[in-house]
This record gives sequence, structure tokens and C-alpha cells, in this order.
Amino acid sequence: MSESDLVAKIKARLKKLPKAYFIKIHGDMYLIGEPDIIGCIAGRMVVIELKMPGEVPSGNQMAHLENWRRAGALAFWATSWEDVAYMLKCKEIDCGG
Repeated sequence: MSESDLVAKIKARLKKLPKAYFIKIHGDMYLIGEPDIIGCIAGRMVVIELKMPGEVPSGNQMAHLENWRRAGALAFWATSWEDVAYMLKCKEIDCGG
């Protein structure tokens, strides 16, 4: 599976959540380092950087996540749906398993 496959898989699961809207950010020169997925769930801004298992975000990507956190968003990086579900605290919202 490629990173783009991982992004598509997780985005599809996020879109099924109640009260949720998410988009995939397409890279261009103005968005370099911004998280892969940006959205909102139940009124909370969520931004997610996705990486393949064993990989980590670059310093630039981590800086963007921190900027989002300081602005009040739930901002994190993940390597799987399980990571995302954990961060969203899926036991409190219906994440569809």
C-alpha cells in the first residue's frame, strides 16, 4: 500500500463519521508541509498528517501540526486507521469500528 492509498482509505472512513466533513489537501507550492487531511467533526477542527508505518513527519510537517494545535485544532500524525480512531477517541463518537 502506498501513502496515497493510506490517505484515501482513512479519508473514506472519516467521511462516514456522523457530523463530519473532511478533505484531502493536494500539495502545491503554497501548501508544502500542511497536513494531508483537514476537516471538522462535531464542531472540532481536525488536521491529520498520514505516514506509512516506520516513517515520521518532516520538521516542516511537525511545525505545521504545532501551528494548528496552537490555533485550537486537534492536530496529529498517524500511520493507520487505529491511530486516527484513538486520537478521535472513537469510543465517544461512532467511528464505525
